This record gives sequence, C-alpha cells and structure tokens, in this order.
Amino acid sequence: MQNFSLKIIIVLFFVLIFSHLYAEDSKITTCSKCGNEIKSGNKKYSVVQLDTKKPVSFDDIGHAVLWREDQCTAIQMSFDATAKVYDFNTQEELDISGAYFLRSPDIKSPGGSGIAAFKDKQSAEKFISEKGGGKVLTYDDLLLLNLK
Repeated sequence: MQNFSLKIIIVLFFVLIFSHLYAEDSKITTCSKCGNEIKSGNKKYSVVQLDTKKPVSFDDIGHAVLWREDQCTAIQMSFDATAKVYDFNTQEELDISGAYFLRSPDIKSPGGSGIAAFKDKQSAEKFISEKGGGKVLTYDDLLLLNLK
C-alpha cells in the first residue's frame, strides 16, 4: 500500500510540473499586435511580458515597439522594466532594456521590421561583419525609430 501511494505522489508531481510548463507556454501563442501565431522557431524575434495582470506577447520586436507607443506612460514604464526578448544566436532570455538590437535588411523577422536582439554589442557587430549591413541600437535608440 505504501509503495502504491508513493507512485501516486510521483505521478501527481510530474502532472503538476508539466501542466505548469504547458500553461506558461500557452500564454505565448499569438501576437498581441497582429494576432499571428508565434511559432517556436521564431522565438528569436519575439517579445514577451508575462509578469503583469494582462500578459502580452509579440511575434516581432517591431510589433512590440509599435504596441508600446500606443500605451499610457505607466504601461510603457512597466513594459520597459519587465519585457523579455531572446538573443538571436542563443535564444537566451534577456531584459529588453539591457539588450542590444540590430536592424538589418538581412534579418527576416515575422513582422518585417528586420530587428533582432543580442545579449551584447559585440554579438550584433559580429552579425554585421558576417552578413552585411545594419545598425546596432540600444533599447533607447530602438524606441526612437519610426517603425510606422
């Protein structure tokens, strides 16, 4: 009987873990700007903000910037402090305000903005040297772009 109870506890533990992981992934399924599905292979172009009352996600960094422009100052500040992007090369989660961005015609992002995030300036510059043109931007520089 005790062995059976232990098995039940172990099964329940794994069910809870996997259901939690699935629930987190299900929050990031469509772009809050355009409604398009965010495909797992395109995570490197996406932006998420999950630590808020109303989570938002975007399939393109440009969509996130355009959405942000239409928000009140309080929401903009919250977004700046908590939104996450993913490193173009490693998929590592980064704070949006600390990332470096590259806008390049060689970046084929889902929304067409041509913007990708990098964990450091050197990684973005390496992309330029290997692939061609583009401009490295800080988050503040990115917010000043006219993406409309």
